[in-house]
Amino acid sequence: MPVEVPGTVLAADAVSASIRRLVIALPPAIRFRFRAGMHVELKTPGVAKPRTYSIACAPVQGLAPDGLLEFFVTRHECGQASGWLHEVEPGASIDVHGPYGNFRLPEGAAGPLLCLAGGSGLAPILSVVRHALAGGHAEPIELILSVRDRSEAFALDALHALARRHANFTYRITLTRAPAAAPGWRLGRIPDWLGSEHPDLADWHVLAAGPPRFVDACVAAARMLEAADERILTDSFTPTIG
Repeated sequence: MPVEVPGTVLAADAVSASIRRLVIALPPAIRFRFRAGMHVELKTPGVAKPRTYSIACAPVQGLAPDGLLEFFVTRHECGQASGWLHEVEPGASIDVHGPYGNFRLPEGAAGPLLCLAGGSGLAPILSVVRHALAGGHAEPIELILSVRDRSEAFALDALHALARRHANFTYRITLTRAPAAAPGWRLGRIPDWLGSEHPDLADWHVLAAGPPRFVDACVAAARMLEAADERILTDSFTPTIG
C-alpha cells in the first residue's frame, strides 16, 4: 500500500552528462516495503504534481535496504523537478510517496533473462536484476544498456560488481550516436543488431525499460525473434515537463 514518508537526501552525485544518482534515507521508524522494479513519487518545490522515479536498489526481505532508496534521475530540458533534483544537496528534505508499479519478474520465473535499458531505464532493470541474483536465479541474465555516447554511460561500477559476483550475469553497453566504442562495447540501436546475437528468444524473459520509443522498438524486435508476449515486461518513461 502506498505511503507518504519524509526522506533526507544522503548522497547526490553526477554519474553521467545528464544523470544524477540520488540516495534518500528514510526515518529509522519507517518500514518502507516495495517490490523490485517499482517506483515512487518525489515531491519537489514549486511542482504541483510530484514526478515519478524508479527505485534502483533491490528490497531486502521486502524492505528498503538499510532504510535507503537509490535513484538515477535524468535531467530534462526545462524540467523543473529534474532540475531541482540535479541541484539538491545532501541534507535536504524530500517527501517520498509510494511505491507504485507492476514492472516485475514473476515469482519463480524460470529461464534466461534479457534486460534492455535505455538511459535511466536502467534503474528498474537494475533493481529486478539485483533481486533475481540475490534470490539465486541461476539461469543466464544478460543486460544491455543503450546510451548516446560514452559521456552518458553510468553505473558501470555496479554492473561490474554484479558480473564479478555472479558468473551467470553479463552486461554490455551500446552507443547510438558515437563514431567508436570502448573494447567490448557495441555501436548502434539494440533492435538493429539484437537478432545477430539472439536469433531465437522463445525461451527468454525480455525486460525493456526507458523512453517509450526505445521500449516499443525493443518489444517489436523481441517479438520478431519469437519472444512470447507473456514473457515480455516493459516500463516506459514519458518525460513530463515542469
